[in-house]
This record gives sequence, structure tokens and C-alpha cells, in this order.
Amino acid sequence: AWIGAHLTENWSVEGRYWHLSDSQTGFPTATSVGFPTPSLNSENDSIEAYTIDIDAIRTFDLAGWKIDAQLGARHGSYTADSAFSGGAATPLITYGFGSFASFNGTGFSYGGSIKHSIGNSNLFWVTSARGSYLSGEEHLRSIIANQASGGGGFSGRTEEGDANLTIAEFQTGVEWD
Repeated sequence: AWIGAHLTENWSVEGRYWHLSDSQTGFPTATSVGFPTPSLNSENDSIEAYTIDIDAIRTFDLAGWKIDAQLGARHGSYTADSAFSGGAATPLITYGFGSFASFNGTGFSYGGSIKHSIGNSNLFWVTSARGSYLSGEEHLRSIIANQASGGGGFSGRTEEGDANLTIAEFQTGVEWD
């Protein structure tokens, strides 16, 4: 989604929001992993990402070519997690594996686009390139759990720290205007 306003003939401001979310749940078939009986397994994976941008845009018109140069700020977030768990009835064993990763940061963005009429029509060829450099925090976590009758174990690891994320975008296509 985006919203913008022309400030003058050659200057405008634009705000954008982009969001991606997906998840998948599955039940892998029992495999021979050393258990004497078939096991019931489940797998869950998910991802979510979004960006929020605000840009100042300068437009140039050179011999029928519309050229936009932009500079602005971007906030971005990314989260992905994956979990696999299962168990067997005889002997009683349950197990699980999981991982989680996230990034949340803010920085600057820059880019440009070129637009030109194809022939003498309302159909235009458009191409654009954009880059972003974000600074923020990264969180990583992994878990391994194994519960068997008579005991079991748990192991986990968490890391947090400063991180940087570079995003590169390229688009090309046609537009009816």
C-alpha cells in the first residue's frame, strides 16, 4: 500500500507499507529413526516480514523519459520460525526441535525509476532499483527437547545482538497510463 502527494511539479513525498506473512503445517510420514513403533510427527513453519518507508522524490523529464530519484527512511522487521515435534507410544518418547530468528531495524533507503512510452501509446516500460541499509537488533533461538520414559533432556541456545540488514530490490515491467 502507498500514499503520496505532489509538493511541486518536480517534488513529491511518498509513504509505503509492504507486508508478507505465510505459514505451513504438515504431518510428515513416519520414518525409520530408530523407534520400534510408528511415530506421529508435526511440522510448523512460519515467516512474517514488513517494511514502512517514507521518501522524498525528485522527478526529471528528459526527452520523453520520466526519471524519479528518491531518498528516504525505512523501518523493517523479519521473523521466521520452524518447529518439528513428534512421539512414539512404545516406548513413550516425545521430542521436539525448534528455531526462531528475527530482525528489527531502521535506516535509510535510496533508489530511482525510469519510465518511457512504448511507441506512441499509453503503454509504458518501467524499471526501478532500490536499496536500503538498516541497523537494529537480531534475535536467534534454537531448542532441542527429548523426553523419554524415565528421563530426558533439553538443550537451548539464545543469541541477541546488534545487526545490519541490506535490502536490494529490482523491478521491471509494463504499465498502462
